[in-house]
Amino acid sequence: MTDFEGADCLFMDVVNAPNPNWVPIYYLPWCPGKILHMTIPLRNPAVNAGPQPDFFFTAAINGCSIFIQGSAKNPTIFHAGGNPVETGRDTTKVWRQLVNLIKDPAKGALQAEVNKQHHVKEWHMDPSKPGSTQQALNYESYLKTNYNTGSVTIRTVAPWGCVFGIRDNQDDWNFYLQENATITVETITGTNTDVQKRLIGKDKVITTNVVATQTYGRPMSVREFWPDGGGSIRFQAPLPLATNWTKL
Repeated sequence: MTDFEGADCLFMDVVNAPNPNWVPIYYLPWCPGKILHMTIPLRNPAVNAGPQPDFFFTAAINGCSIFIQGSAKNPTIFHAGGNPVETGRDTTKVWRQLVNLIKDPAKGALQAEVNKQHHVKEWHMDPSKPGSTQQALNYESYLKTNYNTGSVTIRTVAPWGCVFGIRDNQDDWNFYLQENATITVETITGTNTDVQKRLIGKDKVITTNVVATQTYGRPMSVREFWPDGGGSIRFQAPLPLATNWTKL
């Protein structure tokens, strides 16, 4: 694991200058305790030079809220990062109130929202409930049922998400929430034997397991959340089956 979200990460090179050999995208970063936003311009059919991206990404979300305002052809996306208030308050409501204060009134009401209840902590204001989502709990149950053995133990399944957009042939943007999980696995890879010498009696032989800990990032589901709801596509993404759990 690194400081980056998830596991088994892919890294991309990104530049602001157009490159004909690269795929153009709109990208909205994040900032802890801040709201960053961008408005995607209308496609201009008269523009032949320069990119007009058909893909949108924002930074990975593990508690952030995403809001969308405006039309499907010209949306404004807000990324509210992290927790703006002390523990114990409903951060989803706070972010919603703050975004409503700064949004452009001329573009109308907020059209869509993704918050921590959708991707990281479904019952975030109820300490008696699991600090997870039902999707992640179901996936954890699936993994433990199919992968736990005498030498392999699924320790944790930590949910997080990402939001992306795709522009269709009618120049309308469709936005999706992908629910992901970082899975921590412990594997017994061998044993160590240690002999404790004793002055009286037999030496004591102690055998302990050698345990390797690895992490894997896997998708759990993806669904369109704006402008249409639609059903979700669920994944039961497999883990490597190699006996030593070396990353594939």
